[in-house]
Formats: sequence, C-alpha cells, structure tokens
Amino acid sequence: MTSTKNLLFGCLAFLVVCALLGAIFLRTSVTPLTPQATTESNCQPLVASRPMSVHWEDTLARFPAQTHPADYAQGIRGRVYVDDWKVPTVANVWFVPRLPNLPASLQTDTAAWPRDAIAPTRAKVAPDWDFALGLSVPESTSVTGDLWIITDSIPDHFVGTVSVLPKQWQNFGSIRLPAGTTIEGSVRTSAQPPRAVEGVAILLASSDQHPLSFVPGREQGIVAYTDATGHYRIPGAPVGHIRLRAEAPGWAAATKSLEVGRAVVSCDFELVPGSSLQGVVFDKDGKAIPFAKIRATCSVSSAFCADTTTREDGMFEFVSVLRAGYSLKAEHEDFVTQELGPISAPAHNIRVRMQRLPSVQVQVNSKHGWMLREFDVMVKQVVPKNAVYRNTLVPRQHVVTNPGIPGLIRKLPPSDMPYVLQIEAPDHAHGFSEPFLAAPDTDPVFQMVRLGEGGSIEMQVLSHDGKFLQGVVAFTTPIPFQDDPISAHDMATTDTNLTRAVAKSGMDGHLTLSLLAPGRYMVKLVHPEHCSRLLSDIDVVSGDTTRLGKLVLVRGTRVSGAVTPAKRIDSLLRVLVVRRDMPTSPTPQDTFCVGDTVISPNGSFRFKARIPPGRYHVVVGRSNRPDSEYSSVLPLMTREIVLDENTPDLTLNLQAPQK
Repeated sequence: MTSTKNLLFGCLAFLVVCALLGAIFLRTSVTPLTPQATTESNCQPLVASRPMSVHWEDTLARFPAQTHPADYAQGIRGRVYVDDWKVPTVANVWFVPRLPNLPASLQTDTAAWPRDAIAPTRAKVAPDWDFALGLSVPESTSVTGDLWIITDSIPDHFVGTVSVLPKQWQNFGSIRLPAGTTIEGSVRTSAQPPRAVEGVAILLASSDQHPLSFVPGREQGIVAYTDATGHYRIPGAPVGHIRLRAEAPGWAAATKSLEVGRAVVSCDFELVPGSSLQGVVFDKDGKAIPFAKIRATCSVSSAFCADTTTREDGMFEFVSVLRAGYSLKAEHEDFVTQELGPISAPAHNIRVRMQRLPSVQVQVNSKHGWMLREFDVMVKQVVPKNAVYRNTLVPRQHVVTNPGIPGLIRKLPPSDMPYVLQIEAPDHAHGFSEPFLAAPDTDPVFQMVRLGEGGSIEMQVLSHDGKFLQGVVAFTTPIPFQDDPISAHDMATTDTNLTRAVAKSGMDGHLTLSLLAPGRYMVKLVHPEHCSRLLSDIDVVSGDTTRLGKLVLVRGTRVSGAVTPAKRIDSLLRVLVVRRDMPTSPTPQDTFCVGDTVISPNGSFRFKARIPPGRYHVVVGRSNRPDSEYSSVLPLMTREIVLDENTPDLTLNLQAPQK
C-alpha cells in the first residue's frame, strides 16, 4: 500500500514538473527577443516593436469613406484610368483642405490642425472608376484644398488644388494615374550570424525629403513593415529618385537613395544596434513648444541624421539613432534657432530652451492726428556712418488693426544693429519710426509714427518742336539709371530713404510726382519717341511743391543698319554706340555706352532707344558672353558718327571683321 502511494505521489510530482517546464518553454517561445540577442539560430527572427509612426490602417479607420456623396450640395466628380498597368484593387480619392491661418510647416501635420477645421475627406473609387466626393462648405464662402488619389499599387497622385464653392459640383473629367514600380527587400542584422528582423518600418519618401503626399497618415511617406522573415514589399512606388529609410527602436536607422525605373527593385538593409534620444523643448517660462522641428546630426556619418517634430507637450524622441555623438538643432518659426551638442546617445533628459523672436508694436497716426487702422510696414536697419537705412530680409507686411489697438510686427531676426520701421499708407508720404533695438525673449517695443502729406515735384514736358508731350513716364530713382537690365535691377534693390514714385504726363504735358518723403531726388523721364533725360539734385520739402517748369526732350536719332558679310555673324557679335572717350574694352553697362544691341542672323541690327545728339563711335565687337549682362566687348572695328537734332533716322552699313 505504501509503495502504491509513493508511486502515485511520484507520478503526480513528475506531471507538475512537466507542466512547469512546458509553461516556461511556451513563455520563452512567444517572448520577443531583444535586438542584442544575436546568438540565436537563423530560424528565429528578431522582433522589433513598431516605431511611433502613423499606420495606414489606423488612418483609414480615422477617416471613414463616404457612403452617400449624393446627399451633399457640392463636391468633386471625376473618373480615373491607368495606362499599361494592372488595375488597383483599392483606390481612394482624398480632399485635404488648406488652412490659411496655419503655418506652412504644419499644413501637412493633421495633428496640429485646429479642432474646428474641416477634416480631410475621402471616398472610394467605384469599380467603374468613377468617383464622387461630397464636401461640407459654409454658406457664402469656399473651401480650398488638395485633391489626391491613393491606391494600393500605383504611386500617390496629386490631381491639383481646387476651390469648392457652395452648391456647385466640379467635374475633373478623366484623370490618368501614373505607372510605378515595386520595391522589395529584406532586413538583417550586421552581426554574424545575420538575423532577420521583424517589425522594421521601411519608410519610402522622395529624395528631396518632401512627403510623397499630404494625405493624413502619409505625411512622412509610405510605410511598410518587415514580416517574420525580415522581408518587406512596397507596391506603387514612384519612378525616379526615391529615398528608403529602415528604422526600429533599438536599431540605428539606415537610409538609402535609389534611382528606380519600371522594373522591380530590390533593396536590402543591414542594421546595427542603436539607441535613442529623448527630450523636451520649452520657452523662457517653461511652457512647452509644440511642432518645433528637431534635427539630429550624427558626428560619424550623415547617413544616420534624422528629423522629428515635437508633440503638443514639447517632447521629442529619436528611437533609431546610432550609439554615437549627435548635435541637435531646434527650429520654429516663432523662435530663434537653437543648437545643442555634442550629445552622446543614449540620452533621455535633453532640455532645449528656445528664445522667442523679437517683436515691435507700432501705432500709426495720420497727417490729421487720427490713428490709422491699415498700413504697410517695411523693416529696415540703421547702418553706422550712413544716413540711408538698409533693407532687410523681413517680408513687407500689410497690417490691419482693430480700433485703438496698435499693429504688431513679429519675428524680427535678432541683431545688434538698430531697426527702423518704414510706414506707408494711402494718401500719405511714407515715414519712419525711431531706431530701436530688438532682443529675443523681451516684451514688444512700442513705436509711434505720424505720417505727413510729403512734398511733390511738378513739371511740364515739351517735345523737340515745342509741343506738349503726352505719355512721358517720370519715376524717381536712387541711382543714375541707365537703359539696361543691370540698372533696372539695381534701382529696384538699392537701399533708399526716398519715395519710389511714378507719374505720366497728360495731354498738356503736365505731370506731378506727389506724396514724396522729404529729401534730394533724381527723376528719370522716358518717352518712346524721344531720348530719355535724367534730372538730378531736386530738393523736396514736406508740404511744398518743387516746380521745375518746362522741360524739353530731344528727339534724337533712331540708328539701325546691317553688318556684312552676314555669313560670318554669330551670337557673340554686338553693336555698341559709345562716347568718344571709351576704354579699350567697353561693357554695355558703362555710363559712356548709350546704345547696345545684338546682330540678327541676317546681319541687321536696330537700337531700341534713340541716341541723343553728339559725336560717337559705333563699335562692332565680340562679347565674352552671349547675353549683355556683366559682359565686356572686345572692339573689332569702329566707325565715327555725328548725330544732330536734324537727323531723325540713320542707317549704317558696317563691314564685319574677317577673322
């Protein structure tokens, strides 16, 4: 009896031990292996947890397809077709609205959109390839957005930007989808023996690092994941330059650039153990800064650089960086760019403090003392030992304020040099603020500017025969303007405190340049049938009119002709009219050059502008460039001419050089 009990207890103990061993075995077989466990057999892949990327399936669940587009009063219709490619089994048409008040850097990040914004809308393409997408549009307004077609086997296709009006259906007609290719490959570890890695995200984006589409879930490109054998496949890849990136937590991300055609492309990756970088971006008050762009630059190789964006709580994370030194660069349109480093990965408590860009408040009063609610602002800088303010790269801003509230000019670049504001408003001459310094993380500087009526320049223009000359264009210029492209460019970009104004003479030859800021001006007079004239040293005083009286434009001479023999003409031969004191190698931009033109293939030439009376050299020369800008001309032959007021037209026959 005792032996029987012992036998039973032994059997029971054996069964318990077997059960425990079986449980341990099963637990071990389903537990993901760590990336460092590279000594296991080839039959078991390493499993990587998926990175913090938006999954396409999750996006489709967030934005369900429309079921009854006919219930909408407005929308978009069309039909798609494919050339020389298999028909996709799944196709969706997406309308992604553009938000005018959202920064351009966040237009593609749906997580940053306001809660009351119109959500992206999608509809499935019918089996007969027709589609209808209904949209909710507020009354008396329109909605502007981008139209995309996304399929399972053809590259994402941007149809165009469309504005949808209330109670209108827009028909896009037939839309041809582009043909693409398929990219496939495998992901292994670099250590021996190599192991397949499951769950690695393969990100497909264009080579210039812009998203393939702005559709939610594809802001960063198309994502595919490796299976248990480490294999991945991306159908519908675009043809041309593309960029593939393999990333997974615990592994250093790897990037490859490819030139792909219509054939199937194979691209394999070898991953090395990696690490992570985590941190937070905040301002001087400790508040989180969302949607700041963070770039991590690796000190070992540019192939391991990475970009990310901070979340709403200001946190950022790089889950697939190399175990090496990195420098971080934080950028935000409202803050000064901040650089930090070197930082050795892993690092999980990185704190990046950014300084808010300076700003200035400005109150503009009219010449009558009233506060203006609408005006334009140009930000300039004070240059030491120079009375002229310098232009800056800050864009010109049109300001509209509420009653009693000054305008706010934001995002001034930090500078040790003082700023000054140039204010322009209708019916006023422009004015300037007092110089001020703008420092980051400081309260806005307050400026008050009162505009005045300015002064004016008045004249009457007569032709060479004493008649009133209609159609004369007069414009102020900060430089001695010549009739060439270089002078036109310099006049538009030259720093000046003076007013740029244009006027045109009437039937009686009168013209007035008004609303001019006080100063000393140069004025250019231009007429198609007369020689231009430059007026200098014209003093303008606020509240007064400077009267120049009657001015005469000389008719000048229209010079044309031919160069023989024409068979030796090439694109580098030019004809110039220069004053007699010309240098050895004149240029079309020199002040002594009064005319410049190219020679046509048949040997003829004609100067656009009339040449004023005087004694000149006509030069046939060879230019060092085919265009006239910044080119010099080597004279090959010259001919002296004398022009007077009694010579309205002159035709020249010039002999081309023999060599």
